[in-house]
Amino acid sequence: MEKGIKKWERFIYLLPAITIMTIVVLYPLLNALYVSFHQWDLATGGKMFFIGWQNYRDTIKDVYFWSGIGRALLFVLMVVPVELVLGTVIAILLNIDIKGQRFFRLIFIVPMMITPIVVALLWRIIYDAQFGILNWLLSLFDIPAQVWLGNPQLAMFSVAMLDIWQNTPFIILLVLAGLQAIPHEVYQAAMVDGAGRWQSFRFITLPYLKNTLLLGAIFRVVDSFRIFDTIFGLTRGGPGRATEVISIYTYKTGFSLFKLGLSACQSFLLLLITLVVTIPLVVSILRSLNARKAVS
Repeated sequence: MEKGIKKWERFIYLLPAITIMTIVVLYPLLNALYVSFHQWDLATGGKMFFIGWQNYRDTIKDVYFWSGIGRALLFVLMVVPVELVLGTVIAILLNIDIKGQRFFRLIFIVPMMITPIVVALLWRIIYDAQFGILNWLLSLFDIPAQVWLGNPQLAMFSVAMLDIWQNTPFIILLVLAGLQAIPHEVYQAAMVDGAGRWQSFRFITLPYLKNTLLLGAIFRVVDSFRIFDTIFGLTRGGPGRATEVISIYTYKTGFSLFKLGLSACQSFLLLLITLVVTIPLVVSILRSLNARKAVS
């Protein structure tokens, strides 16, 4: 009887969280899946008709859908490696015990604390072709002013710079936590054995940070692949389709063309592709953890 009561108590404690997750996540997910099998066009009356797999067949044949996927993958490749490397380097520097360490940590973390849409509006001012501070800085070196957001060759690069500025602090925080979890005795033993700074970094720091970096890569790959708010606030997918990643294209399908069934279908395919991209990283972390348990 006591064991039964304990089990019910556990369920009661978890019930609020389960209820919130069901309302906020599970129900909208299942409802969107239901909608994806229907034709629901608000521009032609808004009636819903069951059409089976037709939305999925149309989406798979849609060239612009796959172009959006390609741009999203390109964006991931542009920002995630830079954020991982830059975040690791800055975290190592911030981990050094120097005067003003807390102040510098706070300064580097500030960009992550600002709302993405506010960041996008701020950087639109920075990128302004006539009055932006970036072109003013270039003029000091006699470099011609650039149309950062209006040039198809520069637009994606401009969005990537914003993302790196805002989200590198997330990697800094993760790596800082990982660095502080490394036993100091390991470094002392390495110094006794004659290891230099590079050898200590290569054979001690990096192996200890492997899972931390993989975890950071998972979060950043998922967030970068489905980026919406900063691109919407900065370029709205333009100029032309230069920055129209898949999330922007899905939004336009649903809220510009008002084809909600087709938009729901595109969202689910985006979810599946995101899982395909991130599952190898998750498997790598699990293998590393299992190997560490086997050694210990």
